[in-house]
Amino acid sequence: MGIVYQPYTEELFWAQEGKGAWLNEDRIFVSSTKELGKSLITIGTSPWKHELADKNFEMFKQIFLRCSDIRRTGSAALDLAYVACGRTEAYVECDLKPWDFAAGVLLVKEAKGTVTDYRGGEIDITAPPQIVAGNGHIGELLVGELLKDY
Repeated sequence: MGIVYQPYTEELFWAQEGKGAWLNEDRIFVSSTKELGKSLITIGTSPWKHELADKNFEMFKQIFLRCSDIRRTGSAALDLAYVACGRTEAYVECDLKPWDFAAGVLLVKEAKGTVTDYRGGEIDITAPPQIVAGNGHIGELLVGELLKDY
């Protein structure tokens, strides 16, 4: 089970493996958007690793130039919850800790989305991973076209 709570809006995002993803009492699913140019992407800047700034911000620029817009909330868990409920089409960040992303990964998967590393592989929860969470279409586009070299 994974739970993400947004106290300012009193939103409880939760998922149980094999039982779906929920926002309070309502079942949630990822966005159906298939075009990167119509997508809102959330990003994480790896704030504890300033040595990644040049690489990260070049990647963010490439994403920004191809999508509708980008956002940064400052919470990996909330960014993943927003992908799960269709508010955004994808989320990208590297060098996270398991407590940052574990609940959100389950939310996205149970909402019929995908979560991979920048090359499309499985997430290794034992190492600080690169994460691309998306609605399936947009996550795959990001991995295939923009992130594979990062």
